[in-house]
Amino acid sequence: MSRYRRSNRFPSSQENDNGIENLFTRIFELLVKRQYSEAEQMLDLELSLDSLSGESILSWTELKLCQGEPLAVSERVSPLVRDNPTNAYYFLSHVLSVMYDWDLYNDIHDQLCYDDFLELVAERGAGCSDVLAKMALASIRRGMWKPGMFYFIEAIKAKERDHNGPADLLLLSSKNEHELESYLDCVPLLVDEPPAEVIELVVKTICILLIAYEDLGICEARPVAVMLAERCRLVAESWEDLSFLFGRLCPGWVEIQRTDGVPMVRARMDGLIPSHLIC
Repeated sequence: MSRYRRSNRFPSSQENDNGIENLFTRIFELLVKRQYSEAEQMLDLELSLDSLSGESILSWTELKLCQGEPLAVSERVSPLVRDNPTNAYYFLSHVLSVMYDWDLYNDIHDQLCYDDFLELVAERGAGCSDVLAKMALASIRRGMWKPGMFYFIEAIKAKERDHNGPADLLLLSSKNEHELESYLDCVPLLVDEPPAEVIELVVKTICILLIAYEDLGICEARPVAVMLAERCRLVAESWEDLSFLFGRLCPGWVEIQRTDGVPMVRARMDGLIPSHLIC
């Protein structure tokens, strides 16, 4: 499956150029490919333009941790956190450096510590969708699917709150708290089980990620959707048009329709009034 070729299957409620990625996402993809030199060159340029850029510092942190240099991160980030205690990007960089030696996948205590740290990052971010999306991508990159998808959903909600246009995206409403909890409890299976064994969970997760990216322009969701799709043959083969899988595996999960000629995307968990998929 081509990483960059996919038609937009969701009507867009905002005029976003979703082909444009932010720095954090571009660096993420270079690190996945182990293209550290290219990442370093890009970051050197960005930091030369603004040495205090939160996104650049966070992206640089990810690079240095990939290169096994947590001490370099600590030496650079600790003073920034001390002098800017409310900066969420600096604090997230600090959290990632602190957890560098943790075995988060197997240690429940460390998992709880990580969750607590993320709550502090979210507080500093004050509901900013960009911060929440970066928390999500950083978490999933480390195999932390439950906090990752939780913060992607929070990023979607933040985008919805900030959207002033006529089209609304209703995702995971308060009426569906039980369904949301059940979904998030199952998300760790994306690590534990082969994707073919949890295909419904895979498709629902990709549905959320593509709504985040294609409808709301949350750049960090795209590489996660692609990564998950590439692990699942059925999804990869249907990547150009996923409407059949969405309709078969999560018909009550998403509804796409038009109201008064305005594109609208409405997504919901199972349990609300019957919905249908129109692509």
